[in-house]
Amino acid sequence: MSAQARPMTGPTAGLLALDLGLAAVLAVLWLAPGAPAQWRTWQAPQPQPPSLDDIDAAQLTPNPAAGAAYPGVLQRP
Repeated sequence: MSAQARPMTGPTAGLLALDLGLAAVLAVLWLAPGAPAQWRTWQAPQPQPPSLDDIDAAQLTPNPAAGAAYPGVLQRP
């Protein structure tokens, strides 16, 4: 018995070519020196002062409607 390799045809060959092309583009973008290399280094964003006006919106307040329905829930059969 001899194993014979079938040539790739149809969508498999196209997808393989697309995959190899995208891998080559990714390698060029990753390894190329110059101006595109600047986006590969992370820089911390500028600090922002806290906004203390929004502190009231963060305060938790009880919901009176939830407490009013609680005794009715306990009395259900």
